[in-house]
Amino acid sequence: MADRYWDGTNGNDANDGLTMATAWKTYTGVAPAAWLSSMTSGDRIYRKGTFRPTYGNAATFHDTGWLLTLTSKTGVQVINYDECTIRGDTANLSGTWTNTVGNTWTKTLNTGLYIDGVTWNYDTQTVAGKGGRTLRKGQLRYNGTPASAWDWAYNSGTGVLTIITDGTNPNTVTIGIIRGRNAANPYAASAGSSAYQGDTLSSCTGCSINASLTRYWNINPYSTADGYAIICQGGDGNYTCGGLADDTGYHGMGCAGTGSNVNHTFVGFDSGTLYKSSTNFIAFAGGASNQVNGVRFLNCVAHVKTHIAMDGSSIQAATNLTGFYCHTNGLSNNFVNGLLIEGCTSYMYDDDANANPFGFNNMPSYAGNWDSTASRNAILRSSRCVDAVQMSLYDSVWIDRCNFDFQRCGPAGASNSGALLLRKTTSIAHKPLFTSCAFRFNSDRSGGFGYNIHTFTGTFDSGDGVGFLGCSMIDTGSNSNDCYFISYEGKTNYTYRVYGCAIGFVAKPVTNCYLCVSDNALNAAAHEFRTNAYLGFSPTLARYSSNTAFDTKTEWITQIESGTGAQAPKFIESATSAQFYRTSESLELASNSTLRRTFLNPAYKPTKDVRGMWYTGDYGAYQYPQSATAGRMMGRGRLVRGAR
Repeated sequence: MADRYWDGTNGNDANDGLTMATAWKTYTGVAPAAWLSSMTSGDRIYRKGTFRPTYGNAATFHDTGWLLTLTSKTGVQVINYDECTIRGDTANLSGTWTNTVGNTWTKTLNTGLYIDGVTWNYDTQTVAGKGGRTLRKGQLRYNGTPASAWDWAYNSGTGVLTIITDGTNPNTVTIGIIRGRNAANPYAASAGSSAYQGDTLSSCTGCSINASLTRYWNINPYSTADGYAIICQGGDGNYTCGGLADDTGYHGMGCAGTGSNVNHTFVGFDSGTLYKSSTNFIAFAGGASNQVNGVRFLNCVAHVKTHIAMDGSSIQAATNLTGFYCHTNGLSNNFVNGLLIEGCTSYMYDDDANANPFGFNNMPSYAGNWDSTASRNAILRSSRCVDAVQMSLYDSVWIDRCNFDFQRCGPAGASNSGALLLRKTTSIAHKPLFTSCAFRFNSDRSGGFGYNIHTFTGTFDSGDGVGFLGCSMIDTGSNSNDCYFISYEGKTNYTYRVYGCAIGFVAKPVTNCYLCVSDNALNAAAHEFRTNAYLGFSPTLARYSSNTAFDTKTEWITQIESGTGAQAPKFIESATSAQFYRTSESLELASNSTLRRTFLNPAYKPTKDVRGMWYTGDYGAYQYPQSATAGRMMGRGRLVRGAR
């Protein structure tokens, strides 16, 4: 076991690297590179200081010496000795800026540079984010022909860099250039010859990066394929923790590549602004016959927002941003399995109609019962989203004890497609299960009318359906536009199973509150509602279904919701009463309520999670004794805390 030291600020590659006082500076110097190539299990890298590109000619500026890449290593560790910053922008450009006209300024740099952006007092330019976080905004906006304040352009042939300010003299501030990956348009889709990540573990096994004191800034921020703060490219059992990122590229951090990514763990990261169509945390496998298996994201935070310009606006409009996304390229035998996202938060910012806090796709087929928690290919647990527009759900994910705040529910007046969208694109079974979750919707944001939960796209097969067990599903909208809580979209073969939930409206006029819509051709079997509390629905109007056989409360009770055993459904039929019925924001119902919380079939009580690990704690499940008919409760029984 051997240790070597790097200091990105004060190091020197002519040193011996044996102590921090004699630390190396780059990873590509002769001595540092030789030691890195010969590393063996147990060797450790200690680092501190600031690692960043150096302005100069193209060869100097494009050099990768400030970026750490470990390839095919086993059991090596990267440890922060002290605070560490890895950033893609240079220090302040030397020389004088020339005022050409108005607020337009130019500086002649070297030719042939790959410039991805220009920073302006980046270290001090911030805006308030969510959850107590500040986000960086010290970037200018690229424009091939600068026309307004905070635009920039660079002529690779002449070396002239042009910026337009708000009247401030650029000679009085700190200005840097961000190393890019393409000599032409910085926002070009082609990869160029100079793509890069922050820290890379490529085909490594059992390696770790302790980034608890690390900031990742301006890492290839406009890349459509690169620009990770940390990336595991293939490999098995790598562990990374800590770290804070702002202005990253295609993804903030995670695992991706053409090989399988197995048993990687990411803990305690905070990922800020990123490229316009990107993901803060990614788990992906490409190539053929590759897997994402056993990957874990624990206690991580995603700020799902694009890069922020100096005027506080987005540099680029958001398109398909996602906080956490796990998928493959969909080729044969490529799948996601054994995934765990726990204790994580997605803060949503932009009114991007396709933004998602969490996304899952390309799971192997799930053959278990709808109410079983065993053998699920992915688990989302004890996590939350804040100010979300929507979440699309494709596969049979188990979602446990999560809090979904859909208070935005789409751009105001522009979207009525719903907040929770249930989709299907393959023949894989679609059986997502929600247990002990809290949903808050806001139909006021949906335009003339809206849905909250929507069976949206795809051809569903017999046995498909979503389950809600012991959840609170509440709409807080208050205007007089109609809102349909669940839209079946006329999809046959799809069943809603809603057990022991509180569902409805707490502020909207009851005449505008509907439970189900587009189910007029579907029979009672598609509506498996048992022992729920219905909030804010009219006791007399036809508001429960589009099917006239059970659209009124009386018909709904007779045909659909007859309760289970001694447990009768509960109806709180005015907005005022519904509002007072909420005992807490997440609708934690009193233990002596006639409505119990979550009902799981004991026959499917889990003993191991999808990673094959034994459960050692309380996962929020409540069980009742059940009849021989799967999913139907009987008798009062004693409420029992669940699987351990």
